[in-house]
Amino acid sequence: MPNLKMLRQPPVYLFVMIGIVLISSASAGWEKIGFAGKEIRALAVGRDVLQERQAVYVPVDDSGVFVAYVSTDSISRSLFGHSPNDRPAGKIHSLLLAENSATMLAGSDSGLYGASLYFASLPTWRKLSLNCTETVTGIAKSDSAFCAVTASGVYRTKSAYGTWLACSLSGAPVRPVSGSVFTAVASWPRGKGFVVGSAAAGAGVQGGPVIFGSVDAGSWTGSTCRAECTCINGSVYSFVADTQITIYAGTSKGVVHGVEFETSCWGVYPPQLEMPIRDMCLARMNSSGMPPDVYAATDSGVYLKSIQTTASGAWNRLFSMKTFAVEVIEENGDPVIYAGTADGLWKYTRSTSVAGRHGVGPNKYAAERTIRYSLDGRVIPPKSAGRYRGVYIAQVTTGSGSRLIRIIAAEH
Repeated sequence: MPNLKMLRQPPVYLFVMIGIVLISSASAGWEKIGFAGKEIRALAVGRDVLQERQAVYVPVDDSGVFVAYVSTDSISRSLFGHSPNDRPAGKIHSLLLAENSATMLAGSDSGLYGASLYFASLPTWRKLSLNCTETVTGIAKSDSAFCAVTASGVYRTKSAYGTWLACSLSGAPVRPVSGSVFTAVASWPRGKGFVVGSAAAGAGVQGGPVIFGSVDAGSWTGSTCRAECTCINGSVYSFVADTQITIYAGTSKGVVHGVEFETSCWGVYPPQLEMPIRDMCLARMNSSGMPPDVYAATDSGVYLKSIQTTASGAWNRLFSMKTFAVEVIEENGDPVIYAGTADGLWKYTRSTSVAGRHGVGPNKYAAERTIRYSLDGRVIPPKSAGRYRGVYIAQVTTGSGSRLIRIIAAEH
């Protein structure tokens, strides 16, 4: 007699087929545009200084920072040197653009690195001193200070290339609570200051509290959970702020938001996405009081929560690959989504073919381009190059990524 219990169980291959269908639907329309096989842990959105168009900046381990242009799938090296001696070393975990993308800061396993177009020399990466050798996991900027965090400390400076000092709380260095490590930092909306989160360093620890810093990162306060509040009782992995007064925290148990400075009261827009949130970005921010669209990067992929388009506010899974970082740029009224994943950089737009070109490798560079510098280190914009008189330095990046330096005397 047949085993009735066995007959009632769906065959294993059916579960496999269902899983394939779900994963395929979540990833439809996505295209890998570069860096296959590389882990991309951070992304930043800025405006290309020379070409004056929006771009996504992509840090790649032991290779430097690259630029992906929104209007095309081309990828170029950034303006800054990429030789083995002048680029961030090790795994890159954080990236910050400042001064209209003319200055970059990158945090890696080997410390903090900076590069700027404002120096009177060819732009190159320089290692910045934090008086520690720990991984820099987060970088942020307010109206008057830069702030960087490592596992055990918080550091500040007035200018990116100034003196970085350890931040203090009541006269003592800012440290995470026992059993926790610092993980993330963000500037509070409208220049009100900084917020720093922490995560459990081992099993059995709930995670440390969130701490708050002044606009110059000169004074810090801890936070105490009040009985009448919703409190963060897990690890914090990421922050993002809107243009009004709200800051969002990505935790080990989902996304929470707060609107008051120096408080431990947090709220949730139900339903909750109950999983670790590695990174977040916001889109469609406005002054109408409507919450913005929230994009979340998780180990299970990219999720979107939009009360503006879905009355229930349910989370919608957009992508099924392990994702470390997510950024969104609006182009012609539609969102262009970038995902930094365990297997390179991926992109989604409404115009992307469902089939996609998923076999693209990391070296799909843009065409040759030339950056011109005056002898005192100023960048000469392309539109001004034809009128420039005198001697200048031309740095040519070829389609294969190699660089040539030429000294040219312009006569008109």
